[in-house]
Amino acid sequence: MGTVAVPAADLKSLKDAGFTQPSPKPTKPPRISVATGGSTKRGKTHWALITPPDPVAVISLDPGTRQVVDRGTMMGRTILPKYLDHSKREDQATAKKLWQDYRSAIRAIMATRSIRTLVIDTISDCWDLIQLAEFGKLKQNNKFQYGGVNAEFGGLVDEVYYGRPDLNTIYIQKHKKAYVDDKWDGKAMYAAGFSGLDFLVDLSLGHTFTGKEGFGITTLSTEATRFGPEFSGITMTGDDCSFSALAMHIFADPEYPDRAKLMGFTDEGNDPEYWGIRL
Repeated sequence: MGTVAVPAADLKSLKDAGFTQPSPKPTKPPRISVATGGSTKRGKTHWALITPPDPVAVISLDPGTRQVVDRGTMMGRTILPKYLDHSKREDQATAKKLWQDYRSAIRAIMATRSIRTLVIDTISDCWDLIQLAEFGKLKQNNKFQYGGVNAEFGGLVDEVYYGRPDLNTIYIQKHKKAYVDDKWDGKAMYAAGFSGLDFLVDLSLGHTFTGKEGFGITTLSTEATRFGPEFSGITMTGDDCSFSALAMHIFADPEYPDRAKLMGFTDEGNDPEYWGIRL
């Protein structure tokens, strides 16, 4: 199918009205924005800090992050943590200060182009924090007053996504038991926190652990990804359970050699070293 040209006069009129003409050549650096979650001790923080390209910046509201940061540093990885001491019992004034610290940290990352990956551990705690800052409590808040909170929280995720198109982002979610009629079937879980996060990232995945296969990741089978529906419901275990392996599967899949180009990504994603894989 050939390209249909727009007459010059029409094109000028549209541009004067604010329309743009995108470049026909790929311009976007490959990156992935992920919402990831799972039950406790499923390797979420290890996966997020140890397996993506570094330097990695992590904003942590979870005490368990420190141990993984120390381990990664001993392995020779460049990890820059910012710890926000957060408790669900803190008062509203303290929560407001911590929320502003979080926003300032996000803006600092956006201005630091050398950072390859940003990790939020956990985004569920960040959702608690903004609620405490706005309402002073987490329960029995008027649902009709959440418009501003939702807009601010989701807007900050979008701000990072579009303001740093070269930045990988990993938002770690806590999972809670899903009860039906006050009963839990022993399996059903749901992601705690901001319910709109899945709409704002490229893909969502869950973490698993089995004695035989060890740690694993599975992209959600209930939704497509921004890279195409063929990446929905895939499972990667063992040595393939890494951010870098997932990225190579998406950007360097020989079955779809032109996908990255058609999506506007440059061909850097074909290079394992671009994703931090040392050859």
